[in-house]
Amino acid sequence: MPFGHYWLPMYFPQPRSTKKQDAETVTSKGPSVSRNSLLILVVVAAIGGVGYLYYSGVQNPPAGPATPVRPSPVTPAPVVRETLLFFTQPGCPPCRVMDRLMESDPGVKAALARYDVQRVEPHSHADLYQQYRVEGTPTFVIVGSDKSEVARVIGAQDAATFTSWLNSH
Repeated sequence: MPFGHYWLPMYFPQPRSTKKQDAETVTSKGPSVSRNSLLILVVVAAIGGVGYLYYSGVQNPPAGPATPVRPSPVTPAPVVRETLLFFTQPGCPPCRVMDRLMESDPGVKAALARYDVQRVEPHSHADLYQQYRVEGTPTFVIVGSDKSEVARVIGAQDAATFTSWLNSH
């Protein structure tokens, strides 16, 4: 016997011929299905929908009417005048020191806000290594809008020295 023969009657039993059972049976053009079976099907679908929403990251809508959002006053972004190229490579301990310094020191962060900082690695930008004649890492090159070199510093620096170098250009 096919698999469906055992499985389908368990979930969609055939109605009995009692009058009480006939009152609880919903019929359509297809086979008749009991109300209990429909209820089970609806509950399973609802649980599946809730699970889908939970795992898909959909948040519950906010309660109450939506409030209009007033636009905040526009503050001008700092003008980015020059680009700071940070030539680095994987496995370079002084490069990691400068990475941490650039991420954690508030004075360095403030000085870097004036620049468009771009991290340059040799495996993806070998042409820039050749163009700016980089021989060691870490190397920082400030590039003007015309792509010409404005200033350069080679090697790891302490926070005060690096900040003053950034602010002087």
